[in-house]
Amino acid sequence: MTDQELQQETIVVELEEESRDWRTEVPNIVLRVLRLDPFALDLYIHLRSIAGGGGGGKAEIGGRKLAELTGMSRGQVADVKKRLSQPFQELGGKPLIRLGEKVKSQGGMVDSITITNIWRENSAYLNKLQKGKSGHVVA
Repeated sequence: MTDQELQQETIVVELEEESRDWRTEVPNIVLRVLRLDPFALDLYIHLRSIAGGGGGGKAEIGGRKLAELTGMSRGQVADVKKRLSQPFQELGGKPLIRLGEKVKSQGGMVDSITITNIWRENSAYLNKLQKGKSGHVVA
């Protein structure tokens, strides 16, 4: 990728679930069970925040801005996106995000990311852990 291409890189981020405009909710299974490394957790939370920022569950962000927000290089962001797009056993084989084909945007063709709806898997997995226990789940 040339410097010019990296400068113009834009990513469309979309929630697969109903938008929660202007707030970010993270499923507990992500925080308590999946044990993401700090970079992966930070990127996941930022992606959820971007998509839930008042745009009806869909937003665009520049690749450089996303790297800046997360304190990572663009290369690190690309590596972490690949890790988040791998299946998780605890989620029934679902990934946290899906990397899609390029989509048409105002600035041309851009990358797309869909944040997988894992609320059902979150509830099912944590309810399973909770059976027979009282109080909060500590995984």
